[in-house]
Amino acid sequence: MTERQDRLETEIHGAKQAKQLKSQLLNDFFEEKDAQLWDAFKRVPVRDRDALIEVHHAVIALDALRSELQAFEDSGKLAQAELDSRNQEG
Repeated sequence: MTERQDRLETEIHGAKQAKQLKSQLLNDFFEEKDAQLWDAFKRVPVRDRDALIEVHHAVIALDALRSELQAFEDSGKLAQAELDSRNQEG
């Protein structure tokens, strides 16, 4: 196996682990946190700028985490497609 194939296999394995973790644990977490943040946003008075900024930062952080996990999963899908293509060629 070449170094490139080793790296692709590692990416695929990592992506599968990330997907499993996301499916089992994080979907509930993201749903709960989204609901909590939306509730917090509705309860914060418009005049409380600092609290609104805090909720906004929490939403951004949660979205960044969600995006990072999705990117990790997507890179594994791309690695799997490339590996499959290479295996079909040779």
